[in-house]
Amino acid sequence: MTSDETKRKIANSAKERWDNQDTVAEEARRDKIRAARAKQVITTVQVTCPHCGKTGGNRIMPRYHFDNCKLRKSK
Repeated sequence: MTSDETKRKIANSAKERWDNQDTVAEEARRDKIRAARAKQVITTVQVTCPHCGKTGGNRIMPRYHFDNCKLRKSK
């Protein structure tokens, strides 16, 4: 179990981090990330699962289809 003193230390630490964050630097960091993400080109190609015939984007389909498809016949 966590003692009351430990809980108080954790709470104080979180409060200090919250109070001490530099919002100007945070906004600059967010702007930098937004600019970098705007330059990225993400192309999605439609693919079809050979086992169930479902069509979807090539980025997510491998998670549940192709070798993982529930309609795939086991070997």
